[in-house]
Amino acid sequence: MRLKRSLLVVTFVFAFSILIFSFLLKDGYFSSNPTESDSSKEQISGSIIDYGNSGVSIVEVFTDTPYYVDVSDLIGSSTHIISCTLTDIKVERIDILDYSKVSDEFYNPSGVHEGVYHVFTVYTFSVNRCFKGDMPEGNDTVEVKVFGGCIDDVMYINRDTIEFSDYETQYILFLHEFEDVPFDLVNPVQGAYVLQPHSTDSMSNEFALVRMHEQNSILVTYDDLLGISNGDR
Repeated sequence: MRLKRSLLVVTFVFAFSILIFSFLLKDGYFSSNPTESDSSKEQISGSIIDYGNSGVSIVEVFTDTPYYVDVSDLIGSSTHIISCTLTDIKVERIDILDYSKVSDEFYNPSGVHEGVYHVFTVYTFSVNRCFKGDMPEGNDTVEVKVFGGCIDDVMYINRDTIEFSDYETQYILFLHEFEDVPFDLVNPVQGAYVLQPHSTDSMSNEFALVRMHEQNSILVTYDDLLGISNGDR
């Protein structure tokens, strides 16, 4: 009787172990090809690193930038507003530490005195017209940095970042100037428009500004830009 009971217990434990192993195998716990829900992604300081089959690591980064409520706020917060066309694209690490403020505990609470480098895509634009700010026009160029880009087999991405790729398009950029580094867009969502001809003759002038980012809620007209040049704003 005891032998039969022991055999019954052993049989039950073995069957239960087979059931658990089958469940784990079905869910990929012992798979040699990890699924996306496995260790192919790591959460590092709020950034997702995805190790893809291409050999390029993808790092998603998050930035905190000002948000503007209307046209006046957008124009007032820009140090420069230009119309321009794209001429060159490059990716580089840029030191963004403001060395004039390294002793300021509010600006630099960690007390870092060495370079603070981030990866940026740097676009070179030929300036066609300057609506605000002191900037040469004509054939002169300006560099504008946008966070993200691929360098040393690591792709840094930001979901809000605007990409420029068309060398024929005329862009309207709302910029902020920093010392010794390329310009920034006032923010990645609201800082860039495409300048296009109007499709009708009923508008106040021949140009329209098309928002590049789908989350940009600020409608800017060409008259708004001309108002800056005329001193109306």
